[in-house]
Amino acid sequence: LTNSDFIGRLVKRWHGIDTVTLYPPVPGRFEPVPWHKRGNGFICVGRIALEKRVHLIIEIVVALRAKGHDVQLHIVGTPDNPRYMARISRLIKRYRTWITHHQNLSRSELIKLMTQNRYGIHAMMEEHFGMAPADLQRAGCITFVHDSGGPVEIVGHDQRVLYDHVDQAVEKIHRVLE
Repeated sequence: LTNSDFIGRLVKRWHGIDTVTLYPPVPGRFEPVPWHKRGNGFICVGRIALEKRVHLIIEIVVALRAKGHDVQLHIVGTPDNPRYMARISRLIKRYRTWITHHQNLSRSELIKLMTQNRYGIHAMMEEHFGMAPADLQRAGCITFVHDSGGPVEIVGHDQRVLYDHVDQAVEKIHRVLE
């Protein structure tokens, strides 16, 4: 069993074994919130680690704001690396009027935050599955993910929400926001 077709292909290549994909369940009660009652915010969920590329998510939202979009960013997660967290903390402080860092949220608080905002964003490359994008999808967020790994499967391979680099993400998200 693998948790994504992406990992199944890697297992086949490395070990010559066929696999069956069983996607992890997304637990919790996600109350539906009408679109017009949701905030114009992006949610980024996960460890604050270099491989999660939170700095690129901030760069994307900075560019969207420069295009005139009044969007916020909610970074939900705990630090994984002190040096990287220091870098992210400097960016959060610089953009404190529109970035909020949430730590130690309960599952119910996280679900509430997700259902109160419109968009999810995830930047890790070649993530094995990606519970955060799965949570965001289940919460009703339009979720943008890097065009690699398991998150591509979560968003149904929809090219409108897949990106390969910052400029492409900005352009695709800008079109949605317009």
